[in-house]
Amino acid sequence: MLCYRTKEVKVKTELCGWGVEAAESISKGDFIIEYVGEGNTARFLNHSCDPNCNLEKRFDQFGAEIECQCGTSSCRGYLGAKRKKAKVEAYFRDIQKYKLASH
Repeated sequence: MLCYRTKEVKVKTELCGWGVEAAESISKGDFIIEYVGEGNTARFLNHSCDPNCNLEKRFDQFGAEIECQCGTSSCRGYLGAKRKKAKVEAYFRDIQKYKLASH
């Protein structure tokens, strides 16, 4: 059975609209919240390229690239794996160009 935390506070953020902050200390491994749609606080959780918690399961129903606005120095620029795949493909294209140029 999942146990919901009751100490989250909805806050207005500068860049990302509404967000959620913890109102109490959270230990490593603690369950925070389950996303069940539009009816609970989890819908206000925001992405960060420098996260302080993990998402256990993710469903990429639409696959759209969403621009990140977290503002961290390690920002990847976009949410989701689609952008990573494009970077990997570009990396292998560059390797192929190098191989062709060196022959």
